[in-house]
Amino acid sequence: MNKSLKYIVLFSLLSGCSVFDDDWPNLADPLPKPPERSQVDGLPAGGIVSTTKVRDSKPLSADEASAAFTALKGSLVSEWQAYQASTAKLTDKTDAETALINWGGAQLALSRVSSNIGTIQDLTMSAFDLSTPEDAQLLKAISEYVRAEEARLNSAREQLISVKP
Repeated sequence: MNKSLKYIVLFSLLSGCSVFDDDWPNLADPLPKPPERSQVDGLPAGGIVSTTKVRDSKPLSADEASAAFTALKGSLVSEWQAYQASTAKLTDKTDAETALINWGGAQLALSRVSSNIGTIQDLTMSAFDLSTPEDAQLLKAISEYVRAEEARLNSAREQLISVKP
């Protein structure tokens, strides 16, 4: 009786699941080709998703790079302020779970800072005419700014690691 009960439950379960035709493949259909086997709805065949951003083929001019540099510096200041606000929560006396959540928030804010610094560093790939003093000076200013911000970022990373709950 115990064995027949297992078969009845299994048959009932399979019958119940087969009611939802949209989610179950038809067993009479031919097998898909190998690249289609791993395909998930919304993903290309093969399941590989490209997360890299394709660069514009045309580099920025020096004037565009200068304007972007100014805007990105302002954005980076905002990101640093958000990081400082998130690290202020780390000194709060909370339970272990909340402390870990606050630390994760600070780590996320620091990741945004790092990403912003990387975007500023990408400006060095702009079309600078190094024979003109203004372009050479702008490239040098961007490079020095990035170097200083990366040093600040590395210091913040070390500090954040040292206070991990």
